[in-house]
This record gives sequence, structure tokens and C-alpha cells, in this order.
Amino acid sequence: MIEPKPFVNAKKNNPCPICGKTSWCGFNDEIAVCMRVPSDREVANGGWLHKLKEHNIVPNYNPPKPNPIVKRKPDKFLDRVYRDFISHLILSAEHKENLLNRGMTEKEIAAGLYRSTPESKYVDALAKKYNLYGVPGFFKEGGRWMCVATRGMLIPVLNELAQIVGFQIRLDNPDKNKKYVWFSSSNMGGSSPGPRIHVARPSRVKHPGLVWITEGPLKANISAERLGIIMLGVPGVNCWKHALPVLEHLNANRVVVAYDSDYHKEQVRIHARALVNEIRKKYKTGIALWHEHKGLDDALVAHAEVRVKLVS
Repeated sequence: MIEPKPFVNAKKNNPCPICGKTSWCGFNDEIAVCMRVPSDREVANGGWLHKLKEHNIVPNYNPPKPNPIVKRKPDKFLDRVYRDFISHLILSAEHKENLLNRGMTEKEIAAGLYRSTPESKYVDALAKKYNLYGVPGFFKEGGRWMCVATRGMLIPVLNELAQIVGFQIRLDNPDKNKKYVWFSSSNMGGSSPGPRIHVARPSRVKHPGLVWITEGPLKANISAERLGIIMLGVPGVNCWKHALPVLEHLNANRVVVAYDSDYHKEQVRIHARALVNEIRKKYKTGIALWHEHKGLDDALVAHAEVRVKLVS
């Protein structure tokens, strides 16, 4: 069997040959997996496969240099390293002000363990205590261990056991297509966190067995506290399949989907519909609806009416 050629990610100077966008998709010189334009061939990551010959497209394809696949360390170990790592970091005044402006309280900010990315990329002290090989976000260069120091705010991603298993970075200088990136060193000879699902638990759970699903860890944290409900934050609308085993682990019996209200985007509608169709097979399922505000967190902070429409 012939191995497929490695993919390149869509970028600003080399967009997706199918949708023309500069993020989220990947392709080689024969096929593309587009996350926005459907085809009759859906792939596991939630996108759709397109044979470029069928579209009469010759892409700008330069094969990437292969990176070794570094197996990620177990979650228990990641949690120890990451908690030690952030214990030496601070949350800048600018980042704290951003969270306050989103409607969070001082107590919520402290509980969320938010931090600003470090000024120095060197992590010599941490490397003396732990073997950082296989810990996403850390890599070795020139004999010294370093971390990804992209300027921004670190947002911890917690699993169902409340272990920190990764971070998203909210970029200080985002471009129009990307506000968040993963704390990942897969391109530096390190490891990738993978598409982790964030489990946000409120300080008091008012409705045991009920789980809501929204987009991203930050929105999930804000919404969970205001609803008194466990929230799952998916890293992208197409990553919903990774939430299914988490729902089982949480012993959910009712699930509400609360994706952003930008259903004019076809890819959002398609993935939201796919998620609803899957979870309704096992759980009592609903869709959260609201007006004016894009995200559930914005609606809740503004005290807007949020209603749940049951899916039969």
C-alpha cells in the first residue's frame, strides 16, 4: 500500500485550494481535506476529502520536512509539570483586565489558573525536576530546554479528572483567522497536545447529569459558573467526536449543544447538526438559543434570555 504524501497546513501565503481560506485545512498535491466545503467523503477530523484532479486544481505544494512523532506523556505527569510551570508565572495586568471585561470575577480568574506566557523561553529549573520529552509546549534546542513563548495568555485545558492536560494561548496579536493557538512543540521536535476537550466545572453543580457543550475553554469556564452546569469546551466545531467519550465518563444523561450563534456559516451548521444527531442516539438532547450575542458566555454575562429547544 502506497503511503499518502504528507499534508501541509493552509497558510496566509498558501491557502486551501478548495475554500481559499488560510487556516484549518490541509492538502498535498493530490487531495485536500477542507473544513468548510462539504463533499461526499467525510474524514475523521470532521472535514471533507476532495480529489484535486476532480476540481482541475494544481496546488502550490512543497512537501514539509518530516518531524518525528513524539508520544505525549500520560495526563497525570502532564498535570504535575504544568502546575509546577504555571506556579512560577504571573497574570499580567492587561490580561487580567481582559478577563474582567469579559465579566469574570476575581475569584473566577483565580480559580481558572490563567497566566501570561513567560518572558523567557528557557525552562532550566523545570527541566532539572522533570523529563520534559513528550510534554507538549517544551522542546530542546542547543542543549537547553525551552518552552513555546508565543506572546499571549495561557488558558489551562482540564480533563474530566481536573488534570491540566494542555493550554490554549490567546494571542496578544491575533490575525483575522486565528485568535488562539495550542501550547504545542510538535514543530520543534516535541509533542502535540492533540484536540483536547476542556471540562469546566462550576463551584457548585446545580444540575447533576446535565452537560452543555460550547466552543473553547474560556467560554466554557464563564458559562459553567453562571449556569451551575458542567460545560465541555471543544477546541473547534469539527472536534465534537472527541467529546463523546468525555460525556460517558461524566455519566451524562442530558446534553445541550451551545455553539456560537454564527449558524450562517455552513461549516458551523454542518458540525453542529452532526453533533446533535450523534448525541441524541444516547442522551436527551437540546439546543441552546439566544439573540444578539455571538457566544453563550456573552449572552449569560449580559443576562440575556437563553432558552433550550429539545430535539426529538
